[in-house]
Amino acid sequence: MNRITQKVINSNLRLLHIITNLPVCTSCGSQKHHRYFHSMNVKSGTKGNFRIHDTLLHLTTPKRGILGGSLSSSNVGCLVDRWTNVFKNRKISEPKESAEYIIAHVQGSKMFHEIDKSSFLTAAQHKKMEELCLRRLDKEPIQYLLGEWDFCDMTLDVRQPVFIPRPETEELVELIQQYLKTRGLENSALTILEVGCGSGAIAIALLKRFQKATCTSIDRSIDACELTTHNAVKQKVKDRLNVVHLELNKDTVEVHPEFTCTERYQLLVSNPPYIPTKDMTKLQPEIDLFEDPCALHGGLDGLDTIIRTLHIASKVLQDKGFLWLEVDSTHPAKVQRLLQDNKELNLHYVQTYQDFNKLERFCQIQKHLPV
Repeated sequence: MNRITQKVINSNLRLLHIITNLPVCTSCGSQKHHRYFHSMNVKSGTKGNFRIHDTLLHLTTPKRGILGGSLSSSNVGCLVDRWTNVFKNRKISEPKESAEYIIAHVQGSKMFHEIDKSSFLTAAQHKKMEELCLRRLDKEPIQYLLGEWDFCDMTLDVRQPVFIPRPETEELVELIQQYLKTRGLENSALTILEVGCGSGAIAIALLKRFQKATCTSIDRSIDACELTTHNAVKQKVKDRLNVVHLELNKDTVEVHPEFTCTERYQLLVSNPPYIPTKDMTKLQPEIDLFEDPCALHGGLDGLDTIIRTLHIASKVLQDKGFLWLEVDSTHPAKVQRLLQDNKELNLHYVQTYQDFNKLERFCQIQKHLPV
């Protein structure tokens, strides 16, 4: 038996074990209650191999009623109920939402409420659904399964291991937009620097809101830089976005040609790695197993990249330019103290903003050169 055949058999046996232990479906009529499992043909090399057929394993007969029906007789509503129960039993976070997103996705829709719950999946859709559900059982984030995620009225591609954009970061974009509009800068040729681009969410969202703005985004991860470039092309802002693969530290930035001109930017924005070392062990499996730890871990107290960003802001921001940061809820007070203790940076703390969970999440800082 070759390794590929064994892998397929193992996957199907795993799915059979999961599904034959499911509770009764609640979305079908009582006459349609059934168990279902993955239907796939596998070529067997010897008589000793399992052979998986379109309806049942050869060691199971319909008379025994172990499955009580086939996957093809399950409507979409029933499939969601079944997989929701599987995810609940396996302690998968947001089990119902996971099932709904996956089944909507295989039907070519973004939202489950847009789908006819009494409809049925095609054979190809069944196969894709099962593949995605098995990956979800391995704790893979739903965003990676779908390959895309909405952010600020855009749909961005997402790929492992690049950091997945969070809803809190949408709030950061909104705060910046509101502030710039109150200053009458929505139609100005803003120059923006982003530290840590990830998928490109922040930079692209700002460029779409400010049509005359230009942005430089830097990241230590080549995967992040490539994904940001891809999304910028997809969102039609690549002509105003320069993506630089660069490790953020004082020495590399000072010698890089992009930063040889001081006081170049009016706005610096960053959602840096800010999780303290002690909290890295508390991350959800979806985060710990799949997302780039370098996009999460901010050092012992979570301030490593934040401190570097403050030094960069001191160098590259124009006088009266602004720095906006998304940070850990324990950080705003610490950032204020850092600026008070390092007045030579010429950075003045303006305000802390809370996120939708009422946690102190965003720092607004302004550069003021001495008179």
